[in-house]
Parts: sequence; structure tokens; C-alpha cells
Amino acid sequence: MWSAVSDRFGGRRAQLRVARALYARGLAVNDEGRVHTSGVPVSHAGLARTIGVDRRVVDQTCRTILDDTILSAVFTNLRPQPALRDVASHLGLVALRIAPDDAAKRGLLSRISTAIAEFDVGIHQAIAEDPSFNEEPSLLLVLDKELPDGLVKRLRRIEGVRSITIV
Repeated sequence: MWSAVSDRFGGRRAQLRVARALYARGLAVNDEGRVHTSGVPVSHAGLARTIGVDRRVVDQTCRTILDDTILSAVFTNLRPQPALRDVASHLGLVALRIAPDDAAKRGLLSRISTAIAEFDVGIHQAIAEDPSFNEEPSLLLVLDKELPDGLVKRLRRIEGVRSITIV
């Protein structure tokens, strides 16, 4: 998926850097070429400072996005996704990060969720990182209660699971 996006920037590395930052943060571009998050404006200068480019690169990236049908369809519809991993313990939840052997292999999420259900544990949130965007993609799970004895051992036995970390 990401290669289809990056190809459309054709060697404009600074613009691609801006596009990656927008995508990673769920920041969208509106019809006027302004960056926002769920309708709340984001300063182009502030975004530029954060990612280490000139503000004009952010401006031009937004124009590039709006001038391209595919890029526009992607970047005008992005939304932020809150990840509960950092607040899970405050909410009585447990967060796990599961690294796969091969993130492109299908069925791992299904096998993991089945194993968790066998232990009568609910999944409050699941976020699977895009293997075409992340060098080391993982699956973040937020579970609704403490880990029962044997669950981590059972998860480690699933084909395709490389490692499990309690976050």
C-alpha cells in the first residue's frame, strides 16, 4: 500500500517525509490544502519544525496531494486512532505487543484472537501495524483483564509469533 503512495511523490524526498508524517499521525489535508486532525487545524510551521523540513515543503506536499486523485483520496480521509497502550494500566487493562516472524503472512491475528478467547479474555483494542509502512511491524493488543496463567505460553506456541512483550 505505501509503495503506491510513495511512488506518486516521484523522488521528492522531503515531500515524502511530510506524507509519512501525515500518515503516521493520522493527519488529513482539507480541500484548501490545510493540515488538520478531525477538523482541528494543525500549523504547517509547527509540523515542519517537528519533522525537520521547511514550512514551504509542507505547503507544497499538500498541493501535490490535492492535485493527485489517489493521494487526495487517501490523505483527505485520514483520521487519528488513539492507542490505549500507554493508558491501559490506568484503565485496568493489559497491553501486549506481539511481533510476527513475517507480517505479510495471513491468519496470525485470527490465531492469536482465538487463543485469547479460549482463556476467556476480551480484546478491548487491536492495532496491526502496516508492514509496508513499518520496518518492524507488530500487533498491539489491549486486553480487558490480567493475563491468566498459561496465556502467554499459549500465544508463544502460535506459528508466526516471534516475540511477546507486555507493554
